[in-house]
Amino acid sequence: MKKTASNLKQSLFIYFLIIPVVLFLTACGDVPENSDFTVSNLVDFKLSNYKATEYTFDNVSDYLDNDNLQGNMISVVYSGENGVYARIVSAQTSKGKGVYYLWRAFAKENKALFKSSFTSIPFLMGEYQAQKANRYVLSWFKEKWFFYIECDSSKELESIKMQLVEFFENPKVINESVIDL
Repeated sequence: MKKTASNLKQSLFIYFLIIPVVLFLTACGDVPENSDFTVSNLVDFKLSNYKATEYTFDNVSDYLDNDNLQGNMISVVYSGENGVYARIVSAQTSKGKGVYYLWRAFAKENKALFKSSFTSIPFLMGEYQAQKANRYVLSWFKEKWFFYIECDSSKELESIKMQLVEFFENPKVINESVIDL
């Protein structure tokens, strides 16, 4: 009888430990829901108060040096007034493990590999924030999508993320930054 009660307590403890972690992780960043959305759609993404200065397209397999991980990747560098900087990297792969390995590679690059181990469910979803030198970083992956944002301030980081999420929801809407074209 005591053994059953002990096992029940252990099970409840594990259950109550897992629930908050899962709830925390389900709050991971949003990803595009439309099946026709691809990384190339981000060419049309206009960031308020910034101008896109550089576009780089790559294959996930080339970036990770692993031919088994197929997918496309885009990196867009933005410049703003007074030399402010932002960069968005996005990737979409055919398998969830591709974005997970990519996410881990970026976490290692930002010296957040250990921290990211506690903020993810491997191959499913994860998110981390970091600061490297004078740059603020936010990265997340979910399902077959990966996103990485890097900029000069934490306030701008949140603003860029919100604009990106709005773009996922309706990529056909022309945002106000296009008016000056």
